[in-house]
Amino acid sequence: MVFRQPAIYFADFVWRTTFAITVMLLAFYALIGYLDSMEVTELDLFGLSGMVPGTAGAALIHIFQGSGPVLLRTVVAVALGAGSVWLVLATVGEGVTLSALFGSKRPAFRVLAGWNLARLALLYLTIAAFVGAGFVAFAKSQLDDGSHDRGAFYALAVPLWLIVFWVGRLVSSFISVESLRRVRGDLPEWRSGRGQFVWVAFATGLMRVVLWFTALFAFFMVVVMAVQSPAFIGWLLIVLFAIAYSAASTLIHLLKLAGYVRVIAWEAEALAAVV
Repeated sequence: MVFRQPAIYFADFVWRTTFAITVMLLAFYALIGYLDSMEVTELDLFGLSGMVPGTAGAALIHIFQGSGPVLLRTVVAVALGAGSVWLVLATVGEGVTLSALFGSKRPAFRVLAGWNLARLALLYLTIAAFVGAGFVAFAKSQLDDGSHDRGAFYALAVPLWLIVFWVGRLVSSFISVESLRRVRGDLPEWRSGRGQFVWVAFATGLMRVVLWFTALFAFFMVVVMAVQSPAFIGWLLIVLFAIAYSAASTLIHLLKLAGYVRVIAWEAEALAAVV
């Protein structure tokens, strides 16, 4: 399908890359605003200079002291802004992609918007659950003298985080599949394809893990080459690496969507045969 209609791939590539660039710029300017809101005294600058050993840490603590509420508001603003951008871009981008994969004449923007909103709410709930699990583990690992046992903290936090991650991924996969089924529109109930959905998610998940490790290794090589090259060549290498990673990630995403669409098509064929 990609070779026959390259516009499908490029449409998905454009919206995902646009989202990534927008979020990075949003986070960058939010970080600048957060740092600009801090008050740095001349004594802090003297401590950061390192002229007196041991003062840099105290200067940093003084600079960031009391900035927790500002940091929290900044993180919440970035999260809500990024979520809003993703909701719009994902709905439009996936609407175009799925209409091509399903062979529909009109993209189902309204259906996708509702299910993408559910996915976004699930993401926020998952993040809140991660933070809550960390607080629970932190409270349970506190000792009588006020300190904390790191071993007890990780022994409790890691299983809780894994459970939250597993439940979040399970519900997210269900929402993704159900949104595709609603776009398809003629499958009133789940049929025998549910096991195939799991295998599609498993296979593409392994591919994404391989991509992450490969990209991590390649990133360090690119950074080393960029540092040893002129500024223009260095930035060009970083941009080319980002484009290559985004292109590979988009291909895996399309493979997952195409796998889901094919399973749904099998369900439709089975339903038609029964009828």
